[in-house]
Amino acid sequence: MHECNRVVPEIGTKALPTLFPLFPKPNSSSPNGRPRENHSQETPNPSFSRYAMNNAPSIPQITLTSPWLQMPPMHGIIDRRMLVNFRCAPEILARWLPPPFRPRLVRGWGLAGLCLIRLRNIRPRGWPSRFGVASENAAHRIAVEWDEEGEPRQGVFVLRRDTNSRWNVLGGGRLFPGVHHQAQFKVWETSERFKLTLRSEDKAVRLRVVARRAETWPAHSLFPTLAEASDFFANGRLGWSETHKPGQAEALLLQVEHWAADTLIAERVESSFFDDPTVFPPGSIALDNILLQRGLEHEWHALGCAECGPSAHRLGTMRPSHEPDPHPACGHPLPSDGRGAGGEGTSRRFACENSLSKP
Repeated sequence: MHECNRVVPEIGTKALPTLFPLFPKPNSSSPNGRPRENHSQETPNPSFSRYAMNNAPSIPQITLTSPWLQMPPMHGIIDRRMLVNFRCAPEILARWLPPPFRPRLVRGWGLAGLCLIRLRNIRPRGWPSRFGVASENAAHRIAVEWDEEGEPRQGVFVLRRDTNSRWNVLGGGRLFPGVHHQAQFKVWETSERFKLTLRSEDKAVRLRVVARRAETWPAHSLFPTLAEASDFFANGRLGWSETHKPGQAEALLLQVEHWAADTLIAERVESSFFDDPTVFPPGSIALDNILLQRGLEHEWHALGCAECGPSAHRLGTMRPSHEPDPHPACGHPLPSDGRGAGGEGTSRRFACENSLSKP
């Protein structure tokens, strides 16, 4: 089976006084020690050249502050994680991001997607595993970068989190980072094939993913190899998301000592958000790749909060944080009232060309 294994340099866990020195700069080596390709500096798609000249507004620096009640490092196992990644028009993604965050580009495209993760044995570091809890979770996220001390930093911005855990709903955004929404998950999987459906209780999010293991990396991907795709997401382990307080974002660091990723090929991908043509007009989005991770020991670290610019609303009711402009690739305007952003809207399916079956 075609698999990519990486050893990620360990991050100190006794204290995290400074966030950004923990992360490599864009031209540093990848986790396996090889020079990293700087995708963001490649020649952009000409259709999106306007974006490079008119980025979203930014602030000079992010300053983290610790809340009065800080989550301790949480230890556990990533039982299964599917990263469903779409390449998207960056100017569309920019409208969903508060400053100072901007889309991280790969060959002129932005990357957004779904993180479908099952966690088990999650408990404070040092506690016995019998006290651990398990949950199914989903996150809509965008690969982002921001400037700190004159250097671009990398991570993801989470638009929305859904979970089947009441504890995550009650504690998310209060006791630990990440506002969570209650959802119903249905999962069926073997060692080779995976099916997952989700429907949120507020009816804002609906998705279905069917995928199977693959021996080869998809030729249509923005990344030439699985290793490059894996490296890209290994260096996006810092996740930002909005808090209950407007204009504030909180940071959550995923620490994985032995990063490993495998290739999945899509049989069917349906998403009420990414399928919505009023959000992503035709020609502005395409399924790029799906990564699979299983059985990874890991830790979560809450790193505090930071002020950010004007924010969008939550998925299902939210509008882009900037007024819409005509899309340069197809000329279709985005809605200014936010209707169709998530919810039970029209769906178009993303399926791999060499899909063998449909469930």
